[in-house]
Amino acid sequence: MILLAFDKFKGTLDAPTVCSAAARGLQKAGVPSGSLDLCPLSDGGDGFLDCLESPPLRTRAWHPGATGPDFVPRRVPFLCDGEGGAIVESAKVCGLSLLAPDRRDPLRTTSYGLGEVLRFLRDEGFRRAIVGLGGTATCDGGVGMLAALGWRFLDAEGRPVHPTGGCLREIRSVEPGPPLGMELIAATDVWNPLYGPNGAAHVFAPQKGADPEGVRLLDRGLRNLARLLAERAPHDHSGTPGAGAAGGLGYAILQALGGRVESGALLALRAVGFRERLALASLCFTGEGRTDRQTLQGKLPFEVLQACRAAGVPCLLLSGALEIDPVEAGFADGRAAAAPGSLATEEDIAQAAADLLGRSGR
Repeated sequence: MILLAFDKFKGTLDAPTVCSAAARGLQKAGVPSGSLDLCPLSDGGDGFLDCLESPPLRTRAWHPGATGPDFVPRRVPFLCDGEGGAIVESAKVCGLSLLAPDRRDPLRTTSYGLGEVLRFLRDEGFRRAIVGLGGTATCDGGVGMLAALGWRFLDAEGRPVHPTGGCLREIRSVEPGPPLGMELIAATDVWNPLYGPNGAAHVFAPQKGADPEGVRLLDRGLRNLARLLAERAPHDHSGTPGAGAAGGLGYAILQALGGRVESGALLALRAVGFRERLALASLCFTGEGRTDRQTLQGKLPFEVLQACRAAGVPCLLLSGALEIDPVEAGFADGRAAAAPGSLATEEDIAQAAADLLGRSGR
């Protein structure tokens, strides 16, 4: 059995499409379809729900209309596990992909809808929720989410502050909301702090449409938020790894809602029964849109590699672009599906998978 365990190729192809393309290439190379196990994965960002929906115990349901990043309500899917738990993907609530390129501005977007979804789940009787972090259009430190859960963020005149990233620096006082009453787990693949040179604004806001001045304002606002919330608590999670995920949603879940942050990759591997599927495999393919040094800090292909090492299964790396030496990183072999500067197509992936299988001698 050959296990195909790909993440999305960000901006071009989702994980199921990448797995299917690689499978077609391997079938053309002579591998029977019955010898392929397609296992699309996500580490918390776009596609998290789609990858975790397959097991029969998880069913899809819908929130009728949660506030989007641009304050426009949209239907939002979530998964039920049948045991009092739900899985939510923040990218489907306040994701960058929900906005046209000319409407992306993290100073103006909000995570308010995520709070509405969590409130809905609590009122429906769910006892815990896994929140996939990643792919959001926001950098509001989670104030939008918290505002929807009853928190009040007030300016110097005691007026409610608009729950967006651009207004964080206006906050002068905070009135906490009631306890959420749910166990919260934030699934992430980034371990940045909330603010500073490696924080949410400086590292991720430019990808969401912020110019240099916007980045500076956002970072200042996040620092202001962290100072105010730390004054009310015996702890300060602004420097906790993962606090900067999803524009600071990780921080709000840790600091204000008593949740915890976990590796989205490891969580996804457990959820799809990866170890059990790997036990039946003699070879594994993995990859993502671009593999670089960040990959080796716990992103999905790295965690797949670690699982393969533990099981004694060779792991091949096939990504849209490679900025590391796959063999030096521990993979059995690897290659890029596309030429430098271009985006991989399904045909590129199929051909690269067949070529990589041939090089592996299997």
